Amino acid sequence: AADADVDALRPTAPYQPARRAGGVELEADMRGATNVVRGERPRAAEASSDFRQPGKHPVPPHFTAYARGEGLTRLEAEVFRKPLGLDTYRARWQALLWLEELQMRADITAYDQEGAELHHAGYFLALKVPGLSENRPSVAKGDSVHVLRAGETRRFEGIAHRIEREEVHLKFAPGVHQSYVDGE
Repeated sequence: AADADVDALRPTAPYQPARRAGGVELEADMRGATNVVRGERPRAAEASSDFRQPGKHPVPPHFTAYARGEGLTRLEAEVFRKPLGLDTYRARWQALLWLEELQMRADITAYDQEGAELHHAGYFLALKVPGLSENRPSVAKGDSVHVLRAGETRRFEGIAHRIEREEVHLKFAPGVHQSYVDGE
């Protein structure tokens, strides 16, 4: 009987992760972008009290080129092939941090949703996010979600105010909430 249960639980096909829309390159610093309509942040009393906005530290342009595969041998020779010492320690850790930041930007695009629909949920617009209950992606109160309407170049920033099992409740600029029609 145990063998029958094991056989019933065996996969019927090889695992294939869900394909997600991706490939949209994030701007170097979304806070400085001019084509973004900013959302409404949670009140300070609602936000985490131990959160402080970090300073701006944009990724240097030559690291963006490295991420595209340009000049990687030079980076390897200048930073990673040299023996670790007092004079190379800072450069190596800086390079690792910048490369990690670029990898995180690339990874987050795996969660892009093409054709996703918002719907009104009280004072918010709600977005269904597959995998949210498993923390993939991890979304916290105060995080930004950028929405691009079909045929537009402006991005609309929605700020997460409430996280539910499979939905994020976002607050956009007031005009967005008033003009949005469910399923648009």
